[in-house]
Amino acid sequence: MGMNHRLLECAASGSREDGLRLWGMHFDVRGCVATGNHKDGINGMGEDWWVTGNHANGNDHDGIVIGGIRVADLGGNGGSGNRGLGKQGRATQCRISDRACQP
Repeated sequence: MGMNHRLLECAASGSREDGLRLWGMHFDVRGCVATGNHKDGINGMGEDWWVTGNHANGNDHDGIVIGGIRVADLGGNGGSGNRGLGKQGRATQCRISDRACQP
């Protein structure tokens, strides 16, 4: 949580919760990987974010789910093999600001 954070080439695997759970303003999230977490890979909400080159694979819930105001998907984000356990629908592999991630 907070303001003006930069997460560069971070990794989260095997967590009992979300791999990365982020809330705040002015975040730069680049090159992070979340694999095999019990809930979402990368989950967050905020304002004025820049998100690029992140991947979430094989998490029990969703892959990458980020929302908010002025959240920019700069491309290269993706997810695969996320299972959506406990959800009525399919797992979200990668969604930023209510849109599928940019290639």
